[in-house]
Amino acid sequence: DDFGARYYSSRLGRWLSADWSSVPAPVPYANLANPQTLNLYAMVSDNPETFADLDGHYETNPDLTTTKPRYSGRISIDVGGNDSSTDQDKQQQAQTAQPQAAQAPQGNDTQQLTQAQDAARNNPANQPRDGNTYCNNATYQTAAAMGAPLAPLSNNNPQARGTPAAMANEMAGNLAKSDQYKAVAPAQAQQFANKGQIVIAVQPNPHGHGHVATVRPDASNHGSNPTINNVGRHVGVAPASRAFNSHLPAPKYYTPN
Repeated sequence: DDFGARYYSSRLGRWLSADWSSVPAPVPYANLANPQTLNLYAMVSDNPETFADLDGHYETNPDLTTTKPRYSGRISIDVGGNDSSTDQDKQQQAQTAQPQAAQAPQGNDTQQLTQAQDAARNNPANQPRDGNTYCNNATYQTAAAMGAPLAPLSNNNPQARGTPAAMANEMAGNLAKSDQYKAVAPAQAQQFANKGQIVIAVQPNPHGHGHVATVRPDASNHGSNPTINNVGRHVGVAPASRAFNSHLPAPKYYTPN
């Protein structure tokens, strides 16, 4: 059966080739917090009654019309916006919210951006757990490491929230009215990222928690579907069409002036 990215054998119940990514990744489309996703030949985490795979790469939940988390627990939230976080959680988040490993990457602008994104994506504190996601922290850390303006990405009460990062919906509103950032088209967003300039992609959700990420340098991508350094329910490098909810308005892209 041809799923686009690769072929599936219904007789064997497995993909005929390992999963792959146009952007080099140790384990493409895997969530390191869920060992089941490390099997590059398994389809939809061996749970076809719940998930579907529309392109040969990514599992989705048709009932939710969005990518489903590969873990169970409370509803997915951005850090600091829900009382379900304990004081200990908040203290740990505050300690890890600052860009530590990504603080001083070396090399040209593109290498610096890639290293900053890798550090934020691989930061253990940013991995999904207990129903919580940390896209806002990862974006804040990447922006800080690149020296980008942080005011539109910050909340006004970091001690109470346990993180300096605003939530994704707040970031969306702040960026839209900020004089420190400008909106760019998707194709321009990829071009800026390919030159090593940080671009923030944000999708507010009026009925829940939004999503925010940064555009990943990808010299092979010249289209209007930017490559995303994704930290959320799924953690990895993925096209924007998979990183964001297709049933919400398309994400907006912002880069510093």
